[in-house]
Parts: sequence; structure tokens; C-alpha cells
Amino acid sequence: MMAGRKNLKMVVSFDGAGYLGWQRLGGMQKKKSIQSCLEIVLQEILNMDIKIAGSGRTDAGVHAKGQVANFYVPSSFLTDRFSLQRLKKDCNHKLPDDIQILSIEEVADNFHSRYSATRKTYIYYLDTREVPCVFSRKYSLWVGNKLDVEAMKECSSLFIGKHDFRGFSSEKDMKKDTIRRIYNITFKREKHLLAISITGDGFLYNMVRILVGTLLEVGRGERTLEQVRFALDNPKRKYAGVTAGSSGLFLYKVEYNDEK
Repeated sequence: MMAGRKNLKMVVSFDGAGYLGWQRLGGMQKKKSIQSCLEIVLQEILNMDIKIAGSGRTDAGVHAKGQVANFYVPSSFLTDRFSLQRLKKDCNHKLPDDIQILSIEEVADNFHSRYSATRKTYIYYLDTREVPCVFSRKYSLWVGNKLDVEAMKECSSLFIGKHDFRGFSSEKDMKKDTIRRIYNITFKREKHLLAISITGDGFLYNMVRILVGTLLEVGRGERTLEQVRFALDNPKRKYAGVTAGSSGLFLYKVEYNDEK
């Protein structure tokens, strides 16, 4: 543990289309992860080894409007000469255009961007045009216009509450706790886009993508509500739906108990 340290929390927005995900990578792929890009810039500016922790890992091609991360610096770092506002400005100047730090603030020493989180919200943007739009292909998942959205809404109600979502995850280590609570799932039409917002106390690896993949199968008439109930009651990956493509998925917001 760093003696006399300060814990800094930052909120980050990024376009994940050109990256292999949030997770830190090594070797030649180092600059292809969001986490590594942020650490490289922070280390260059602060002239010290920096390891940041994120609220969760996002897949290749997934975007974020409000990813949260935290890292530690020595207490002597924060001075009138080097403020958090200056640090944010200097970082954004050096970061690529598709990664931006929205805010940096000092938080309690025991704050952890992942373990202190109480709620996370993801939004999936689905392109329901008959033909996909070439200009929005990185920021929406083309699904076509033959979806029974009412059936998808009815199916989404099955996911609300606390369930074992083991079958709705690509997690390899299944020794971990796979119980999660979904607070709400909402659907909103925005012209040719169908936005599905999912809020829960946390998500397993690929869980949001598999939930939406399952909803899409229901919307296409390829899966019944009874089959979805069976998948929830019998938590094995083979019983749940496909993993939806990553384009169109945004980590929208991460919430904490101390926030008003």
C-alpha cells in the first residue's frame, strides 16, 4: 500500500470500435485496450507507475458514456500548481480522440470503482431499418425490422429480480457467485433505433449481450417464453440465447451509494 496516498476517481467516455476492450493488454496490443491507453498517458504525465481499476471490463467494440475507474497517487501530488482540473486537461490532450476523461475527483481511500458500485446501466441500440445504415454500424446493432417488440417486453419481465444468471454468461470460472439482481429493463423507440436499457446490481461476463441475444430470439419467434423460463431455472449456457454483437452496446452509468 502506498504510504500517504490519495484515491482518485475518474469518469471516462470512449468509443470502443477500435479497441479490443477495456482489459489491460501487453506486448504489441498494449495500445488496443482502453485501460492500457489511460495508464500510459497517466504514467507519462505523472512520471510514476499507475495502475487503474475499472468498474468492469467491456468487450471489444463496446462503448462507454460513463465508465468509472480509480487509481492512487502520493498525497504530495495534489498541489495548487498541479490540480485535478489540470490533470484532466493534460490527459485529454494526450489521449486519442476516441477516449476522453469527463471528470476526476478525490474520493475515500476505500473506494473501489468495481467493488463499491451498487448499480450499473447498459444501453443497447438496435438498428431496426430494413437495410443497415453504414454510418451507424459501429454504434448500433442491425437487427432488421421484423421484431415482435411486445413479446420482447414480456420476456424481459422474466429477468427482473434476483436470479442465478450462470447460463446467461460466458464466464469460464464458474466458482464465482453468479447471482445478480436486475432492477429494470426498458424499451424506447428513437426513429429507426430501439434502445434497450438494462440496470442491475452487477453483470457477469457477456451477460448483457446474452440477455439481449435471448430477447432478439424471442422477438424473431425463434424462442418461446417457456424456453426462457427453463433457461433461468436450469442455469446452463446451452439453454440461453446467442451472444448479441458488441456494436450498439454502451456502458451508460455506474452508481454508488454515496452519490445523491
